[in-house]
Amino acid sequence: MNYSEQELADKAIIMKRCCITEEDLPYYTEHFSDPSRGDAGTWFNILPSGRCSDGKRRTICADYVDFLFQSPTIEEAIAAANAMDRIFTVEIDFSNPQCINVYMKLRS
Repeated sequence: MNYSEQELADKAIIMKRCCITEEDLPYYTEHFSDPSRGDAGTWFNILPSGRCSDGKRRTICADYVDFLFQSPTIEEAIAAANAMDRIFTVEIDFSNPQCINVYMKLRS
């Protein structure tokens, strides 16, 4: 798939926010909450403007993310990141069609 520059930028930001690494942990700790208290979370909007590079119009965030992450899917990318040896896992929620909710939870 040949993504536009904006689509590539959106994909990179989603990866950074959803596939959190140990080196990204201080960012979450500083900006969202103290993960030692249990969890941190944020939401963000990423919606395409106009048509996507494949010619289709997408207005729901989850549909746009599915377009950006065809293989691996965003769920597969997060599962791979969660398999790493770290003190937390990441979960995503698309229940709001206009945003992505991202939660970091300490492992039990």
